[in-house]
Amino acid sequence: MKIAPWIFLALALSCQQQPAGPWKLDRAATMLDEGQSFQLNLKGIPPRKLEWFSGDEAVAQVNKRGEVLALSAGDVWIHVFDGRMYIFGSRDNYDGYGPDGRREWCSDNYHVLWSDDLLHWTDAGEALNLRDIPEEVKGGGIRLWAPDVFQDPQTGKFHMVTCTNNDKVFILDADSPEGPFTNARTVTLNGEELGHIDPGILVDDDGKVYLALPKFIVAQLDPADYSRILPETVRDLTPVMPKDNDPFEGPSLRKRGDTYYYIYIQNTGRIVDTGWIPTRMAYLTAKEPLGPYTYQGLIVTNHEYPNTGNVHGSFECWDGQWVVQYHRSVPGLALTRVACLDPLEFNEDGTIREVKMSSSGIRGAFRPGDKIQASAAVEYSLGRAGAEMVELKRKEYPVIFFQADGQWTGYRYVDCSQAPATLTVCVKSGQPGGQLELRKGAPDGPVMATMEIPDTGWKWKEQTVPLQVDASGKEAVYLVAKTAPFRVKYFRFE
Repeated sequence: MKIAPWIFLALALSCQQQPAGPWKLDRAATMLDEGQSFQLNLKGIPPRKLEWFSGDEAVAQVNKRGEVLALSAGDVWIHVFDGRMYIFGSRDNYDGYGPDGRREWCSDNYHVLWSDDLLHWTDAGEALNLRDIPEEVKGGGIRLWAPDVFQDPQTGKFHMVTCTNNDKVFILDADSPEGPFTNARTVTLNGEELGHIDPGILVDDDGKVYLALPKFIVAQLDPADYSRILPETVRDLTPVMPKDNDPFEGPSLRKRGDTYYYIYIQNTGRIVDTGWIPTRMAYLTAKEPLGPYTYQGLIVTNHEYPNTGNVHGSFECWDGQWVVQYHRSVPGLALTRVACLDPLEFNEDGTIREVKMSSSGIRGAFRPGDKIQASAAVEYSLGRAGAEMVELKRKEYPVIFFQADGQWTGYRYVDCSQAPATLTVCVKSGQPGGQLELRKGAPDGPVMATMEIPDTGWKWKEQTVPLQVDASGKEAVYLVAKTAPFRVKYFRFE
């Protein structure tokens, strides 16, 4: 799956001082959009001489006053190594346009992101660039597609298995999960190169390493250097997959307890009937890594989300909580995707409770005081055509443009346990008479607030109204344009 560098950017910046003094930074990390900036400050007695620096000037720059400017942040796997969560994924260029002017999924390099809390993320810098891959390995590929990474249980080294847009699969080595990854070599089966994409890896408890590939197999890798598939271990899993939703891409392998999970991306419908729309993350289970496997159903789907042409991801355990990772496109930018994390729950028999895409993500719910971007909507009255309701600006969050009476956007989830009393919405309009409703649970659910939208002179202005809440837990909420047109930038509860 491909992750966009555009929406979420995590920074970790530090400073050097001379001489030492009783002071510290006002934050350890933050999250920004491309083009956003903020001011770093010190708590305590500042040093007489201070030098600010950024770990990667291509990602963020910081000037001598401590002002930080975010420049860039892209199919993603997530993994936990040594108690730290890592994201290994391809990176989308803005709307797919690379430096060469071509429009395509992904870029020609990888950055590794890591987090100690799943909320604040650090970009560890470039881990691999396609220019460093020998031509005989990349075979004319110009973009790097979905990778996966594993740690050798014997040597402790890290290995990345990845591919190009020319369906060339190869493996590389590194001393750290952050890279750099080097020594690229082709992965082979019976001495032949693989015409596959999207490799996924599992290191089992006994140290054996298994590879998942479309179309659609699982097999063990030769532990000599992991660049050869052991042919006697290859298992074809397509016979157990549904015939009405063709398998398409993005397999990965996970183990939970004594159950193995083969995760893959289905097409929505049969490709011969609907064309390719691989927007359903499905899974199989087995009691052995090579099967036999049984089809179980869906984990998450983004089929109704605007512009989305695919989904890709997997799941991982973090501090006792399982989380699912997937992506969706920026409405209006079909080739720019963002990585998403949501909580994942299992039934007693090991099957998965299907996840609904959320706006709040791994946090579970927005709380009073949180700014909720209007573009964080996960449901649109226009469904897959909902991009028509989105206005884009290169350096800012998208905004929602309610163009017709009755249009709505939906958000999951808001924490109502603290009984918020007011709703504040940042709106823009060029005429009076607009009216916005906040509804609970569904677009036609109970009304929680009604707001009159004035003529703001085409300037963004906050409007606040009382809020009626008869809920005590997590709720989905909907912004409904009773009378349009007007635009919404963000909203929050107090």
